[in-house]
Amino acid sequence: MNYAKQHSKNSAFTLIEVVIAIGIFAIAFPAILGTFSLFSQLSNDIFVMNDCAELVDVGNLFLNGNKLDDQTGEQLTFDKVYGWIFAARQNKTNATTIYAYAKDVNNTVWYMSQTIPEEYYGNIMPIKIQAPIVSLLSDTDFVEDPIKCKKTGIPLSLNFWTPNPVGTITKGSRIIKSYPMVLSR
Repeated sequence: MNYAKQHSKNSAFTLIEVVIAIGIFAIAFPAILGTFSLFSQLSNDIFVMNDCAELVDVGNLFLNGNKLDDQTGEQLTFDKVYGWIFAARQNKTNATTIYAYAKDVNNTVWYMSQTIPEEYYGNIMPIKIQAPIVSLLSDTDFVEDPIKCKKTGIPLSLNFWTPNPVGTITKGSRIIKSYPMVLSR
């Protein structure tokens, strides 16, 4: 009897206990990793959404001619942006893309251009300019010639696409956020 008590104290795990433990670990480990990757993606999206919110103001200034194109030095005119909006209304695939980017490590100043910049720091964010829906601006009010358009403000929306790292194709994989704004004369 003494031998049986001593033997049970020094015994190892049984095969069934080991198999159950490995099974629990095999199920729990991927679940934990999946949770971490989800939180990582969410935190990245929060930073991108913050950038989008900052870029709405910059985009408004840029499209209304109050901020120069960083690449060309050109000031956008109402007629040019109106033409972009009209083309997008006629055919959604004609939506013009502008690019937002930073030139410093801290992303303290955002720049915009109609062309892809040669030098920038970090990500480049494509922004598509979309035309208003018919309920906001009817076809009778939205004519091809901007001079004949009697509206003083043209509604539009900026669709922010996922940012792209340096050196990649500049078409985002999905829309992050869409912001409405008004093009003023």
